[in-house]
Amino acid sequence: MVNGLKEHYGDRIDFAIKQHNEGDSPAEIKKYFPGERHGMVIVDGAGNAVWTEAGHKQQRATVVAAIEKATG
Repeated sequence: MVNGLKEHYGDRIDFAIKQHNEGDSPAEIKKYFPGERHGMVIVDGAGNAVWTEAGHKQQRATVVAAIEKATG
């Protein structure tokens, strides 16, 4: 899903795909998605999370709506 979204919204936002077990990913997963292994986070220019959704709950329509809201 991310690659398709990146093609459509890549000129409006930056996308970063991180491996769940590398770098700061384990801490971020615990912070945003307790008990999960992955998810999606939209952050503002200051790095503050403005939307999160666990990976197993993601649907394209809700992700698109969050991107639209975040980018105005």
